[in-house]
Amino acid sequence: MEAEVSAPSGFIVAPVNAGEIVNEGIELMIGVNPVRTANFRWDIDANFTQFENTVTELPEGIDQLSLATFSALSSLIVEGEPYGVLVGTAYQRNGQGQLIIGADGWPLINTEQIKVGDPNPDWIAGIRNSFTYKGLRLSGLIDIRQGGDIWNGTGGVMDGLGVGGESSRDREVTGYVYEGVTESGEVNTTPVDFANPANGTSGIKWKRNGFLGLAEDNIEDGSWVRLREHTLSWTMPKLWFDSFFLQGATLTFSGRNLWLDTDYSGVAPRPTCAEIPTTPAGIILTCRTQRVTPSP
Repeated sequence: MEAEVSAPSGFIVAPVNAGEIVNEGIELMIGVNPVRTANFRWDIDANFTQFENTVTELPEGIDQLSLATFSALSSLIVEGEPYGVLVGTAYQRNGQGQLIIGADGWPLINTEQIKVGDPNPDWIAGIRNSFTYKGLRLSGLIDIRQGGDIWNGTGGVMDGLGVGGESSRDREVTGYVYEGVTESGEVNTTPVDFANPANGTSGIKWKRNGFLGLAEDNIEDGSWVRLREHTLSWTMPKLWFDSFFLQGATLTFSGRNLWLDTDYSGVAPRPTCAEIPTTPAGIILTCRTQRVTPSP
């Protein structure tokens, strides 16, 4: 990987061994044939993968490696953390996890960026059903992902511009009291209006935290169930080609990503907008991202 190195060395970045990562988990595969006759067969192929990965070592003198960096969030390789850990802007909290509220009634922001998410899923699975009748074959692949955090940067930008769901939903909210404690430890009782023009830009909820918004507010669960692929093919009878220069032919109609069920509120969390191979897992900003999974 390209990593920043000391300027006196004469270089700004240099390729380095990125260290070591440990993957632990299980992978299961099964194939069954529930029905098989002279002209018809039904095949089911399934796989299940569950693993956890931890970065155990980085090159000497390097605390972290960046996969992608934005003003509000970075995807990093950090020793002791999962690959691609999401580190970004977040609220201040006390030891009990309670929000710390400022004198103006708004939650205080952490002075340093902290871990806000893990882009790696808890587990992934795939189930393919195939039905074959003579020369016809119908096949479909269901893709399942459970867990894995995604930073919806697109949502943060849209809200910051006043055209997102948050600005539409919360525009009329007045007298809201954040649940939390003041800096002195007392229960917060100071109300705020989410969009009162009299308070200026700093008094508008979705304008307070910059162009990309607060990273913590835009971390979402990346679970999904989708119809990854669906194909219908017809293999033409071989006798049609007995006196022809071709030995055979198959006509196939296929579709990909035809159906998706997810609670994620942004664009479909899978392919990249420009198919940028370096786009890391768990980041979606103005386009869709490709998830990167280390080999177990």
